Amino acid sequence: MKVTFVHMGAESLGIEYLSSCLKQKGHETTLVFDAALFNDQRLFNSPKLANLFNKKSRIIEKVVRSRPDLVAFSVFTNNYLWACDLAKRIKKEINVPIIFGGIHATSCPEEVIKEDFVDVVCIGEGEDAIVELVESLKNGEMDHSINNLWFKKDGKIIRNPIRKLVDADSAPFPDKRLFEKDISFHEQYIIMTSRRCPFNCTYCSNNYLRTLYTGKGKYLTRRSIKNVIDELKAAKKRYNPKEIIFYDDVFVLDAKWLEDFLGEYKREIGIPYRCLLHPNYLTEEIVLLLKRTNCVGVQFGVQSINEDTRKNILKRYETNEKLREIFALCDKHKLEYNIDHIFGLPFESEKDWIKAAEFYVNCKSCTKINNFWLSYFPGVEITDFALKHGLLTEKEVEDIKHGRIGNYFDKGDVKDKKLIRVCKNLSLLYELIPVLPRSVSRWIIKNRHYRFFYIISPVVGLPIRFISMVKCRDKRLFNYIKYYLHHIKKNLFGV
Repeated sequence: MKVTFVHMGAESLGIEYLSSCLKQKGHETTLVFDAALFNDQRLFNSPKLANLFNKKSRIIEKVVRSRPDLVAFSVFTNNYLWACDLAKRIKKEINVPIIFGGIHATSCPEEVIKEDFVDVVCIGEGEDAIVELVESLKNGEMDHSINNLWFKKDGKIIRNPIRKLVDADSAPFPDKRLFEKDISFHEQYIIMTSRRCPFNCTYCSNNYLRTLYTGKGKYLTRRSIKNVIDELKAAKKRYNPKEIIFYDDVFVLDAKWLEDFLGEYKREIGIPYRCLLHPNYLTEEIVLLLKRTNCVGVQFGVQSINEDTRKNILKRYETNEKLREIFALCDKHKLEYNIDHIFGLPFESEKDWIKAAEFYVNCKSCTKINNFWLSYFPGVEITDFALKHGLLTEKEVEDIKHGRIGNYFDKGDVKDKKLIRVCKNLSLLYELIPVLPRSVSRWIIKNRHYRFFYIISPVVGLPIRFISMVKCRDKRLFNYIKYYLHHIKKNLFGV
């Protein structure tokens, strides 16, 4: 049996795991990829150029030519409308079952299953479910009793229960070959050593998934050291990447596991790596361990310097004093770090963002501040909070469930135009802080010269992002450029 995955814009570890499970059972998989040129919502976002490079008709032709037995979409809220448009058009061309999975389908199954072009919805993790579905199609009749899957049959919706969570070691290695023609793994190789997250931040999908999987087994599980090292050995042999990205929500959790793993990593792999950390798990011993095992950069989700916001709205309980402590440790040992910040959080104002700027300007080894805008995702607590406090209407919550949502790289779900201007001014300031001398940044903050940044932002915003990424030697920049050159060539010349 053949499954055709349709995806856009970036590598998907989730799809790679699904593909490897299907191939393990003897099924064939293929990928039809939309590069989303100039519609990536990050550095290169131009509606006019995006329309010029829009090749949806070619994507549909590729799906039809692949002669699939099942077409699969992994959807998140921001690409849901894109997926719906393609699925609707594919359904008109070929009469094959279409399955929607991913976090949006998981959090909004009632809305997704009602779409005429969706036959099956996968809720939660789908490795076992999609294999069972394809096996039933191979046997000549779709099995409508598969756990984690919802079906439409005879005008009714069949809602099957959620199965128990699986251990992180149970799946085969992700099928990176599926994305090889579209994504380069020579600059960076993304891997996860664990499944799911130990925290319950109100703006994150894990906030919803924790509730969904209540009573279904251990939520956070970690792969064995051997399992991770074996995957990285294979990756080193095939791709010889220049950097490894440990994409775990929190890479440092168990100090003993980390020490044993990084010892083995240094001996067997030795490639420079980056990872995501949480302030509450960092000590001086761990900073030194990361440094001596070739860690070249870490990333912290701070999101806000207002402690009340973090504690009472985001459910993040680290204090500003703790943040100062861990950043000072990184500064002391010259461990470079990025900081994530969210604009547009409920009830925050310019005063809060100025305080954040004053805080960040003292972070000596910070090489980049990643600016995000609050987007309200379906099913998570912060969306309920916003509805309760009049920041969202019932209609807006319904719109979110149908994929009509703000871009979390630009404006998000912030509606006040004056607030948007202030946020954009300070967003550019945050991007400048790691690049400019600290004395200059302090002068800009003190005299509030950032108030005029909206005038220069369209001109200097992109160069500043490039300078910032070059400064922190982040391979993502080079991957990004190569990605665009590769896909522009394919798009224009069909090669």
